[in-house]
Amino acid sequence: MNRKHTMTVIVPVLLFAVLAVLLLHVLYSGAEITGRLTAREQEGRTLRTAVQYVNMRLDQAQNVSVGAFCGIAALEFTETHEGTAYLTRVYCYDGYLRELFCEADVELEPDAGEKLLPLDAFVPSDEDGLLTAELTADGETVVIQYNLRGRRKGAAG
Repeated sequence: MNRKHTMTVIVPVLLFAVLAVLLLHVLYSGAEITGRLTAREQEGRTLRTAVQYVNMRLDQAQNVSVGAFCGIAALEFTETHEGTAYLTRVYCYDGYLRELFCEADVELEPDAGEKLLPLDAFVPSDEDGLLTAELTADGETVVIQYNLRGRRKGAAG
């Protein structure tokens, strides 16, 4: 009788232990998958936000050109306020898309620009009025094309 009593206690305990281990495994796997999906979504969001920022700057600009800033390719937006010329540069330096606003004749270092978003590369170019900007973050690249004589042509990723 003692052996039968032991079996009636051991079987439910073992069953409970197996279910507990399976439940912990499912919870751990779910948390890991959720973490990876969140990280992937955040990576894509950074690039989309950078593209939206550049598009907004181009849509609002009156005078835009592509220039070199301490050997770094940059979009340059010029404007005049009360007789003083100002320059806003948008460029990538030290892993960030940056913006630097200053008087046009003032030379500052690239690290003086405000960090906007993490970005691996930002490569603007201008060929006959068609501005092309390549933005790269986390291995993904999006290309923006903007007609400086008209309006934006589109973006491709």
